[in-house]
Amino acid sequence: MDKTTPDTTKDPAAKAAAIDLLMRGLISKSEAARLAGVSKQLVQHWARDIPVDRNRNAVISKLWRKKLASKSAK
Repeated sequence: MDKTTPDTTKDPAAKAAAIDLLMRGLISKSEAARLAGVSKQLVQHWARDIPVDRNRNAVISKLWRKKLASKSAK
């Protein structure tokens, strides 16, 4: 799918939800594809301008630090 091909997503709500969760780093591209019921390639197209890996790494790092802090406090 190139930039001139129109997006023919059948469920715009699923696309919006997937993009939102990808932007927040809460799901991977594979998870987004499975949840939205579309191909990984289509999700890759949707997320072409989203730093998914960086966002996901930030979320995981934050959760990791929080978990370590809670274990240290016990």
